[in-house]
Order: sequence, then C-alpha cells, then structure tokens
Amino acid sequence: MKPHRPKPGDPPAVVVCALGGLLIGIILSGVATVVRLLGGTEAFVDLNTTYPTVVLTYLGCGIGGGVIVGLGARFVHGRWSAAVLGFVVGVPCGLAFATAMGRFPPWSVDDVVTSLIFGATLGAGVGYQYWRIFSGEI
Repeated sequence: MKPHRPKPGDPPAVVVCALGGLLIGIILSGVATVVRLLGGTEAFVDLNTTYPTVVLTYLGCGIGGGVIVGLGARFVHGRWSAAVLGFVVGVPCGLAFATAMGRFPPWSVDDVVTSLIFGATLGAGVGYQYWRIFSGEI
C-alpha cells in the first residue's frame, strides 16, 4: 500500500503537518503541566530550565518539526527516506532542548553530538515507524 498522496483541494502538507506537530506539542505540554502540578518548580530547576521554557520548546519543536516534515514529505518514497527526514527533524529539536536547558548558542561539542545521536535514534526511528504505520505495513 502506498502512503497518502494529496488530492486537488487538500490543504498543503506543510499546514497539515504543522498542525499535527502543534497537537503533539500540546500533548507534551500537558505532560509537563502534570509534572509541574505534581512536582512543583523543582522538577524543572533540577534540569536547569523553567516550566514556560519547556512548554514553548515543546510547542516550537512540534510546529517546526511539522513544517520540516511537510516540506520534506514529497521526498519520502520509502522507509529509509522517512528515517532520513526524521533525522533532519530530530537534530534541530535536540539543539532546541539544549537551548531550553540553558545552553544558548554557541552550543558545546557535547550538545551537538547529543543532538546528532537524538536525531539518529529518536528522529530516524520515529520517521521509520511512521512510514510503516502510514504505508499500511503495520
């Protein structure tokens, strides 16, 4: 089964993916809100960040990641290209989280390597699995 291809009159993929990313950001922000309510500000102070910074990072990465996926969707023709697109989304999100934790640019080598590992493991893994789900493999 081939993945969904837009038909005339469908909203642009970048808009659909940005809204999907926003939804993911909202869900993760809800998790952060539960952590804030149950653990107080100490849960964020221990990570050298604040609750508003975490929420804004979740929302920004969700929307930004969705835009990147929407722009790159036309280049995805198989599971491996989906994994590459996931990597491309994962690296900037990793750097955004490094920034949210108080490591403003220029980032250290450790931050860049961590973001590359984040993109390779989580980003590529999610891209690969989403391809399997949306292509009907699973």
